[in-house]
Amino acid sequence: MRFDEVKKSVGEKLKEALFAVENWGAEALAWFDSVFPPDTRVEKIKHWFHVAQPYLIAGGALTIFVYFCRCCCGRWGGGMVKMTKSPGRNRRMPRRDFEINPRGYFQRLRSHHGCGKIKHWFHVAQPYLIAAVVLTMVVYFCCGGGRLKMMKAPGRNLRMPRRDFEIDPEGYFWELQSHPW
Repeated sequence: MRFDEVKKSVGEKLKEALFAVENWGAEALAWFDSVFPPDTRVEKIKHWFHVAQPYLIAGGALTIFVYFCRCCCGRWGGGMVKMTKSPGRNRRMPRRDFEINPRGYFQRLRSHHGCGKIKHWFHVAQPYLIAAVVLTMVVYFCCGGGRLKMMKAPGRNLRMPRRDFEIDPEGYFWELQSHPW
């Protein structure tokens, strides 16, 4: 193939890719409109945000906790300390710790103190902790959590769980008169 033919072929392939991406965008918008119809979009998004809120908060708290532990517990050295690769280990350590006493470092290299046991057990238990969280979420959703029968709230422009209304309709209307938001 000559250069002109290759150039023409590449141009045609790019046009096909652009057409596919354009169709994908239209399909994604159509899917979004079918899942969240414009007339009930706000209520559905509020409902799903309400359902997802505990998981978002837990995920944010876990992210902040992991970030805090990594920054402050020496994994990344706090950022202001010069780091070096640990001789004999596959991790990084503060350079000054090695330069102060290299002989002591190598003496402690293979002695098993127990200071690394907590980190070791965390790495061993981490997959089980993740599996427990995922299993809890699966059980919650399979047992009907998050899939309540919904109804339009009388006197309000939103949806509410049907069982909340059926348990105490008189209390609902009393609350509606007290707080008509």
